[in-house]
Amino acid sequence: MILEYFRPATLSEAVELLQRNEPITIPLGGGLTLAKRSDDIAVVDLQSIGLNYIKIIETLTVIGATTTLEEMIVFYQDNRSVVEAIKIQCSKNQRVMGTIAGLIVSENGRSPLLTVMLALNAQIVWLPGEICISLEDWLPKRHDWKKAALISEIKVDNDVQVVFESVGRSPYDQPTICCAVAKWKTGRTRITFGGFGDNPVTAFDGDVNGDLITMIKNALADSSDQWASSVYRQDAGTNLAMRLLKELK
Repeated sequence: MILEYFRPATLSEAVELLQRNEPITIPLGGGLTLAKRSDDIAVVDLQSIGLNYIKIIETLTVIGATTTLEEMIVFYQDNRSVVEAIKIQCSKNQRVMGTIAGLIVSENGRSPLLTVMLALNAQIVWLPGEICISLEDWLPKRHDWKKAALISEIKVDNDVQVVFESVGRSPYDQPTICCAVAKWKTGRTRITFGGFGDNPVTAFDGDVNGDLITMIKNALADSSDQWASSVYRQDAGTNLAMRLLKELK
């Protein structure tokens, strides 16, 4: 139940409200994450504080927290993999409402877009304090995160290519397994998997060498659930990753 509703005009007002302990006060962007709450809460509508933007700043793409997934499709229209991940993530009606920050705080390991953002080594900026933490470091802590109240931006490097593929019952069904591979100009490569669990997982991060197949199978060893066995995901994940790595050569 919503006990209180606020629509602050400034970022500082929003942060102040979200730092309250009583009642529980949460940010409201597109409203999709709110639909998952059943407890008594106060909400802070972020529509008026100017966080819906995507900017290129030197070597970074900076995405404002309330940028919608549909706005991301427009920005990434020339990147087939990012667009595909967003379209699998949710329908157009949901994309028009749902925000990137809302997705980051609410989605689980089945999320294709979260899998892509993890491959890109996305950095999250939190307020107050301008705390910058990688998505990889933050995801395991998100249920106990109390260091800051509000995501302001998400940052990703520009000098990186990313490719993505998903396996599901139909082309736009939630994935049974999905894989994203990102490669920097330096040669650094990250391989991530989603489609299961609480969070997507990173199977590899570094210069490609050594036994990648063993690393992938180790990362997917505990991936069994009601949709697929870990053995299936190990085999499918290995095939996906090897195919995507060839695309980036």
